Amino acid sequence: MVASIVAASIVWVNLVFRRMFFRRPHGAWWILMIPLALVIIGAVVELVKMTMASRERKALVDSGVDPDTVAKKAPTLR
Repeated sequence: MVASIVAASIVWVNLVFRRMFFRRPHGAWWILMIPLALVIIGAVVELVKMTMASRERKALVDSGVDPDTVAKKAPTLR
């Protein structure tokens, strides 16, 4: 019974996906993927920045330097 429910849900999801993304008269759903992709890319960039800052801070603490007293680089637009 569980297998049939899973199979039915897979068929349903496949059908919905095909109707949303491959149908031409109402096929403008793909345009909604652009803001979603931008949000995901922005989140990944911020996570990388946060990870790098955390590693730098931990390295300063491990070397015995107070990270709050170290002069930080000015942000650039590059």
